[in-house]
Amino acid sequence: MKVRQLEIATKNDDLYPDLKDKYASQAKKLNEVIKKINTWIEEALKSLQEKYDNPLVVVSSPTQPVDFLSSCNSVILELNKIINEHNEKAKNHANEVSSAREKLELNSIATALAGQDYKKMGADLEESLKNEKEALDAINKNNSDIAELENQTSNIGKAIIAINKQLEGFFGRKEIALALDGDNKGYTIKRDGKPAKNLSEGEKTAIAFSYFVVKVGEGDFDKSKGIIFIDDPISSFDSNFI
Repeated sequence: MKVRQLEIATKNDDLYPDLKDKYASQAKKLNEVIKKINTWIEEALKSLQEKYDNPLVVVSSPTQPVDFLSSCNSVILELNKIINEHNEKAKNHANEVSSAREKLELNSIATALAGQDYKKMGADLEESLKNEKEALDAINKNNSDIAELENQTSNIGKAIIAINKQLEGFFGRKEIALALDGDNKGYTIKRDGKPAKNLSEGEKTAIAFSYFVVKVGEGDFDKSKGIIFIDDPISSFDSNFI
């Protein structure tokens, strides 16, 4: 009696190229498991034939392969996973093509840019932007230092400090203050750091009076020897400011 040898093909041209090697590897494993069980069956049949021909002879039973079913099922499960992966790719063929086309386009762009030394140009640009920022920061710091020095040495700057101190005394806070104008030659009035608008009469009077108190001491006028006449400077103040 002859046993028909069962074997599966290790080559499957219907699969996607990236799955063929994995399929071949698992198919080879399955064939090895099947070969072992076929060998056992053949040996068992030989023993049966020998016993049939001579009933009185003692024959030994061939050793059955260990864990045949579990080994076989494990390999078959891996083969089915590969086949299912192929089927899923086939269902999403349009998406696969689109993804592959996008990768090809990006690769073509990268190759073209590499040929034009794009990386070096990008690095040079980044370095130039960094140097430009450092230069602008240095210029801004110099301008700030110049403005600070001018403010400290200018009579107008000194007067602003004194006037704002007077205003803070009037209002009890630093809400309204004077600052240098754009040319550093005059004043601007600000409320909370922004150009002040719609000043009340009391605020206008407080500013004018503070300005007068500070500026009257400039020049040749000696406040300790002079006479200053003040005509009710708080007439327009409300009860809080009074």
